[in-house]
Amino acid sequence: MFLCIITVFCAVFLTARMCVKEYVRRDYVCTHTRYSVFAYVMLGLTVFVCAFNLSKILPHLGQNKIIYEGGGYRAWEYVKKGESVTLAECNAEDYETEKYGMDYTFYGWEINGERYAAGDEYTPKGWDTATAIIDKYKYCNISVKSYCASVKIYAGNELLGTFTEGTIRVPYGKQIMLKASYTYDYRRALTVNGTPTASGEPFEIEEHSQIQVSSQDPTGCFVGGTLITLADGSVKAVEDLKIGDRLLVFNHETGKLDSAPLLCNIHANRSAELHKVIELRFSNGTTLKIADEHFLFDKTLNSYVRITEANASEFKGHSFVTADLKDGTGAVTLSSVTVREELTKIYNPVTVWHVNAVANGMLTYSAHMADLFEYDDDMKIDEKALSADVEKYGLFTYEDFKEYVSKEEYELFPFAYYKPAILKGEYTFEELLHILELYYGSESIQLTQRG
Repeated sequence: MFLCIITVFCAVFLTARMCVKEYVRRDYVCTHTRYSVFAYVMLGLTVFVCAFNLSKILPHLGQNKIIYEGGGYRAWEYVKKGESVTLAECNAEDYETEKYGMDYTFYGWEINGERYAAGDEYTPKGWDTATAIIDKYKYCNISVKSYCASVKIYAGNELLGTFTEGTIRVPYGKQIMLKASYTYDYRRALTVNGTPTASGEPFEIEEHSQIQVSSQDPTGCFVGGTLITLADGSVKAVEDLKIGDRLLVFNHETGKLDSAPLLCNIHANRSAELHKVIELRFSNGTTLKIADEHFLFDKTLNSYVRITEANASEFKGHSFVTADLKDGTGAVTLSSVTVREELTKIYNPVTVWHVNAVANGMLTYSAHMADLFEYDDDMKIDEKALSADVEKYGLFTYEDFKEYVSKEEYELFPFAYYKPAILKGEYTFEELLHILELYYGSESIQLTQRG
């Protein structure tokens, strides 16, 4: 309508100017002609605009109009005078931006100070405006990814939940606090959108965010220079092990020394890092340096024990198993422990199926494993205890791991026997998947066939 009024005004003004005498004089003929053409065009445009607007207005003469608006939504409806209309729903649409989302909750309409619900009948008294009564919920999505850890999310003092993965909505601009729980003490991390964040430190949420929380099992490896015994009785530095090397192992199924190929040498491709190196000195003069932790066979306890910085001194005086192709197995006493930080490369050689190896003459077991069995005095697997566990808990099959490893890879490692350990609470499936990542990750040298 406004455009119609403007065009009419312009057309009248130009037509009036066209008719004044100064345009009749001979020296203004060209100008007069051009001006007349322009005026006629404007007049035609005015007629068109007026006709278009009138075609929209005339059908609704004598009708009332109700206008719906709110939350960015606007619509209208014409009603014959004296008749009522069923009030519509508000179609304000929720939306997402890169930083936040917006939800609308519709409760009804307000018309001339009165409240009505959608579906109510209303009789317009002219051009009435129905203003939507809505709640606007501006929110951010927080997605959580974790590894060997979980995080509690608080909005103010309200605990929204404990998460290992998933997505939750929180009010935009709300004070958020995260409290992380870690499975392991090694390499803990809590980040928000890639930025390290302190557990228990509040912050204001102003965008969609991703939380990552993780911890790692200590690396538990040998330092460079550790001598690994091969199947023929010779030794090779751990860093020089190659795919195809056969290592001396102890076969706990037969109770005798045996040989097995190298399955992988975890961390072999990593660069040097700062580690807590635990130097173990034994009664025969042998020393063994381990980074962070490792398993050794403790003859005093007749089981593999995890030796760490925290507990190493507790094993002083215990007998630990030695292994040599010529002399067989023996035992020596742990006499002293020294711990210091060293910048060193680390290695964790793992043998097919048996998982153990002989390092500096000592029988060791991969640090990332769980000791799955009980043993007799001759270090054979206790068949009675194993049978009882299998009967009670069962064993894993390849079907449990087919989405993680191939059938060939499954047969290289005693996956089946982890089921009793997991069901007894000694280990978790998550930790077992972590082992798979280590075995088949880019930081490992791998062997993929059993020999």
